[in-house]
Amino acid sequence: MTGPVVPDSLIARARRWRHDLHRIPETAFSEHETRPYVARVLRELGYDVAVGIGGTGLVASLTRGTSGRTVGLRSELDALPITEESGVDYVSGNPGAMHACGHDGHMAMLLGAAALLAEEGGFDGTLHAIFQPCAPRSSCTDLRTDGARNAIPTHVTITGDTRSFDTEVQELLERRIREVSQGVAAVHGASVEVTYTHEFAPTINDAGCVNIAGRAAD
Repeated sequence: MTGPVVPDSLIARARRWRHDLHRIPETAFSEHETRPYVARVLRELGYDVAVGIGGTGLVASLTRGTSGRTVGLRSELDALPITEESGVDYVSGNPGAMHACGHDGHMAMLLGAAALLAEEGGFDGTLHAIFQPCAPRSSCTDLRTDGARNAIPTHVTITGDTRSFDTEVQELLERRIREVSQGVAAVHGASVEVTYTHEFAPTINDAGCVNIAGRAAD
């Protein structure tokens, strides 16, 4: 099956959107410039935009035809807490924040898809363009000590995230993190305090809904 041809003019617009968004990176739940930018573009394309989803997220909806079918496309809004030193013409204008994970590209691609579907149609149903304020994360994200360089610190704080898709794995991850932390501390004659919170629920696509979405896309 051959997909629609993307006009050069739309590619240029998507590139401009990406550069604009790259200049205004904001970390999770702080997308107070990014969300209005994305919302403005989508409204100009004819979408109904609902803001405040998940805090700083948004959902834009467009209906064509009479079908009750619905398809959702998703992108992240957030950037990373990194100072950009790339030297590109569209470098970050927000010190300490950078789109180093590609979410500016994700947003531009979703805006491009939204524009193509709004301007050329070719579908019967409702499209939801979903922009979430925080990407799912995992792994160690920070390590801080109270010691000087080349000295053994007396206190170390390690923070991070885990990712899982069911309750059993969530419980296993928490249990093993506590066990490993306590074991490492005991071996070295140290003490440890583990704080483990459950803040995000995984997105699990229903197999039947996936099939419906696939048929709608066809």
